[in-house]
Amino acid sequence: MVALPGSVVRHSRGRFADITVLDYVGRRWLYSGKVLQAIAFLEPAAASVSADLPAGPGPVQGCTYTLPWLAAGLGNSAGRGLMLGLGGGEGAIALLYHFPDLRLDVVEIDPTIIDVARAVYPLLQHYEHGKRLQIRTGDANRMLAEQPVYDFLICDIDPARGEIYPDLLNPKFISSLLSVTAKLWINVIDRPGGRAEITISRALQEAGHPVVRIFSCQPNSRNQILTTQPVDERTLQSFEPYAGIDGGGPELARRRFARLVSGH
Repeated sequence: MVALPGSVVRHSRGRFADITVLDYVGRRWLYSGKVLQAIAFLEPAAASVSADLPAGPGPVQGCTYTLPWLAAGLGNSAGRGLMLGLGGGEGAIALLYHFPDLRLDVVEIDPTIIDVARAVYPLLQHYEHGKRLQIRTGDANRMLAEQPVYDFLICDIDPARGEIYPDLLNPKFISSLLSVTAKLWINVIDRPGGRAEITISRALQEAGHPVVRIFSCQPNSRNQILTTQPVDERTLQSFEPYAGIDGGGPELARRRFARLVSGH
């Protein structure tokens, strides 16, 4: 077990690494090995969304790289999305919280991380029970081989080492993503202008669906979010995550989202 600060909530052996959940500085953190997968603020709690939910964090996300998923929701607020990679589920929760008519299917290869996320982030099961969220265990390539059709796709896969998912560098995998929808949102773990970003951008360009925007999460993380989906600039600039909710978590999310949109 990796030594991490905070009070340990749960520890399990996952498919690729140990999964550790801990509470620290008002947030619930989920790690796979040493790689951070999710952060959710403990306040407002899950009960702020539905009074019958057990104790646990509410909808406010803590990772910068999941904030661009809200931009995906802005252009598909009543649509159906596919997310490849659950992690701790903070991005899925944030999307479903902000867009009440949106539905989301998630594919995650590690069944243990699904079980842990459901147990420690109560809103996941809340949205599952409401039939707006479906989580299935499986491999992304097998899911894509079924040729499903969605309004948008979020690719948030990493090999649990904080590195780029190797298949993303394969034009055939990019083509399989585009067979689902032309509206892609891809989490690229790389420095700005790095090899991975250039390779993926070139593959999308050659496939006729160029990158129209890059959300750079630096200096908070190495994540670059590439999207082929145009989003209205006024809509982006006027959107406030967690509008009407006070507190450090929502205010931090709003500041970071504004910085992502402005690019600095």
